[in-house]
Amino acid sequence: MARRHGPSRRFAKNDASRAGKSLPIKPASGALHPSAKKRSVPVGRPIPCATAPAAANGPGATPAASKPAARPRRVYQTNHYVEVQGEFKPHGGHLLIIDGIPIPLQLIQFVTIFLLACHALTLAGRPTPMQIEVGDYLSASKIESLIKQLKTEYPGLSGCLEIVTPGLIFNAKLSILGRIREQGKDPSLIKSLYGVGYFLSTPPERIRIKLITSTGVRVWDWRR
Repeated sequence: MARRHGPSRRFAKNDASRAGKSLPIKPASGALHPSAKKRSVPVGRPIPCATAPAAANGPGATPAASKPAARPRRVYQTNHYVEVQGEFKPHGGHLLIIDGIPIPLQLIQFVTIFLLACHALTLAGRPTPMQIEVGDYLSASKIESLIKQLKTEYPGLSGCLEIVTPGLIFNAKLSILGRIREQGKDPSLIKSLYGVGYFLSTPPERIRIKLITSTGVRVWDWRR
């Protein structure tokens, strides 16, 4: 008895496709169904962005009072105790005493180191026989003008130091350094900056000035 072959389910499915019958398509997840009505969303006023509170130093804030910049701490080349001693006249017992060692000076050398000591004390805000308010260094030209001022204040300098030039002051500084070396002390006591000037490089509380005048002896020292 012959077996009847009928179309299988697989071939029947393909035949349905060939006949132009489309299979139902399941809408993708999240997509709107064609029958769904579109709803209009009301547009409201834009919501203002929240602003963070202004910083203390931000725009609109009251500016704080600025503090003056602190003066940088000076570094000294030596730690010597220095005393400048003498009288403003020729052969006036002019001495530079470093750590107790006396070094005899000529008049121009004495006046130069005296002005450098006054300059260092002025910068430190300490008492000094002569206020010298300039920059960190005392130039040779400024020393020249200060010597002219001293000649008007001290009669003993009358007729002395008639010709004072920056070259003379430079040579006086070199002579002082030579005498300091001879005594085994540090010549960095007088610090130089080329084209700018000189500075007495030791802590101001270690600087002492002793002036001999017609009215007696006056002293400005580290104990005051």
